[in-house]
Amino acid sequence: MEANFYTIKCITNMHMGSGDINFNIIDNEVQRDPVTGLPTMFSSGIKGALREHFGNGNCEKVVDIFGSDIMESNKENKGKSEPGKLKFLSGYLLFLPVRASKGDQAYYLVTTKEILSQFDVLYQSIMGKTVFGNLLQLLQPKTTYAPEGAEVDGLKSKNEKIPAELKSIFVKLAGAENADRIMIMEEELVKKINLPILARNQLDNGISKNLWYEEVVPHEAIFFTAVLADGTASGHDALKCFDQYIADGNGNSLVQFGGNASIGYGLTKISKVEV
Repeated sequence: MEANFYTIKCITNMHMGSGDINFNIIDNEVQRDPVTGLPTMFSSGIKGALREHFGNGNCEKVVDIFGSDIMESNKENKGKSEPGKLKFLSGYLLFLPVRASKGDQAYYLVTTKEILSQFDVLYQSIMGKTVFGNLLQLLQPKTTYAPEGAEVDGLKSKNEKIPAELKSIFVKLAGAENADRIMIMEEELVKKINLPILARNQLDNGISKNLWYEEVVPHEAIFFTAVLADGTASGHDALKCFDQYIADGNGNSLVQFGGNASIGYGLTKISKVEV
């Protein structure tokens, strides 16, 4: 099976809603992984947003990549549809931006040993090789690995420098501009970090008619995902076309995910992982 890994970097705040009914102060919560509880991007939402992006750009292989549009199939082919050659996985959180309470940066990109292990296990399962090797075993428990003096959200812990071998991999995943922003924190500390909650208001002639609160994944967050081809020659061609279209963006390199597109939510940059 042929496959590629990609990072999805949030250029603006993103809200991919869970759709769940809740009785919390937060009216609209983001999608979360049912196992880890971390923000996630469901595969159906990723595929749907990418299909719209490719379709708007008049990509010639939309059907090969994503399959037939259900509505069009019902109209033209009497309910017959053609499956796409590619499979799209969910997007898993890799780095979460958190405002700095101490340090030289305005914010830091936080991750955990568990998140990195999840990335490596999935990468090895699909690509047949490891990214981190034995490097994650060097990370000691109850220790935060971060630039000197860095602290986020008032969470204090024992700080150590990130091993140089790990830092070089992070540069490939998060970009050279973020080389001094990465923090590897304890999982129990990351669970204490809350996502931003934004107030939304519907006005009618200047009068508030509906006030609600919406959870968002902040801009600069980075997710990872994978796209798998079906093993056929046409699947290989579809994956190659997908890579080429993502790389040049056909003049529009930003892909929009989730709701509230009219107010600029969900603009992202997708990059192929090269490690």
